[in-house]
Amino acid sequence: MCPVESSRVFELLFASREPDWLGFYSGLFSADEYHVRCATTLAQATRVLERDAFHLLITDLAFGDASHLAIDVARRRGIPVIVISHGIADLFHEPYANLYLEPPVSPQALLAIVAELVSSENHISETPVPADATKTAAAA
Repeated sequence: MCPVESSRVFELLFASREPDWLGFYSGLFSADEYHVRCATTLAQATRVLERDAFHLLITDLAFGDASHLAIDVARRRGIPVIVISHGIADLFHEPYANLYLEPPVSPQALLAIVAELVSSENHISETPVPADATKTAAAA
């Protein structure tokens, strides 16, 4: 029998001004291994990103033109970023997220992606991703 690895709690920040978006996506991560926090303003998102430790930021960039500020703060702190938004082709400019997903994103796909990102031995937050290595994806 294999030894059981001690359980680890992964800190996730969901940032959007859209309550339905926050409720749906953050609600997927109610399992014991995730601690979810939500930010409903850009100021709140950047404040908690600068102050607290997170394993992942997930956002829809619904804060308008300054939305990329949250990505910038996260990337400077070594926190991976997933953007879930319509029209992702319009979102590609610095600072880049690690992954862009076009809705609808299946819950199972998002759970699998997040689990892989936060539990990887080569965790993205320990190795900054160069802009030319940014991944893109569209989930069906």
